[in-house]
Amino acid sequence: MDEQQKHALSSKSNRRWWLMFLLLAGAAVLVVGTLGVDAVIGTRIKSNPSASNAPNLLVGDYFTVNTRAYKNHGPLRGDLVVFKLPGDANVEFLERVIGLPGDKIQIKGGVVFINGDEISRIRLEDYQDGRGEVFKQYSERFPDGRAYATLDLEIDGPGDNSPEYVVPDRHYFVMGDNRDRSLDSRNQRVGYVPRKNLTARAGFVLYARDFSRIGLTLN
Repeated sequence: MDEQQKHALSSKSNRRWWLMFLLLAGAAVLVVGTLGVDAVIGTRIKSNPSASNAPNLLVGDYFTVNTRAYKNHGPLRGDLVVFKLPGDANVEFLERVIGLPGDKIQIKGGVVFINGDEISRIRLEDYQDGRGEVFKQYSERFPDGRAYATLDLEIDGPGDNSPEYVVPDRHYFVMGDNRDRSLDSRNQRVGYVPRKNLTARAGFVLYARDFSRIGLTLN
C-alpha cells in the first residue's frame, strides 16, 4: 500500500469518527432537549420540512436552534429565525431577517432594497434541486459583510416586485432564501413578525442526507 492510499484511508477513517461524534453529540442534545433542560442550555434540534430556505437548509435536514438567543435582545439582520406564525401560534416558520424595526424594505426585479440602498447580489452557478428544477443562484451580501446564498426560479415572479414596506416598532421583515418558494413577510398571512413571536435562532446543520453539509453554519 503506497503513501497516497494510506492517506486516503486515514482521511476516510477520520471522517467516519467526525460524523460519529456529530451524531452522538446531536443525540445527546436531543435527549437533553426532550427532558426540557433546553431552558438552561438553550439548545434544541429541529427537522426541516420545507424548501423555503434552500440551498442553505434542505428538506430532511436536522438542525440546532438556540432558544435563548433573543432573551435579552432582538435578532440581527441576516439571522435565520424560528417564529410562531402571526395569527396561528401553533405553526412555526423559519425565515431570514431582512428588515429591522423602522426599516423601509422594497423588492425590485428580485433585488432587495433596504432604506433605499440596493443589497449586493453576485451571480453564482445555477442550482438544481432534487426534482430537477434549475434555479438562478446568487450570493446576497449586507453592508456589514454578512452573506448567504439565495435562489430565484422565476424572472419577475409574483414576489420579485413589491410596494415599500415600513417595518413597525418591535417587528421584523423576514424572507426565505428560496425566494420564489417561500411564504414570508411579502405575504399577508405572515406579514411583519412581532418580536414576541420569535422562539429561536438557527445554529448549524446537525444531519443531512448529503454528509458534506453536516456542520454547515446557518447564521
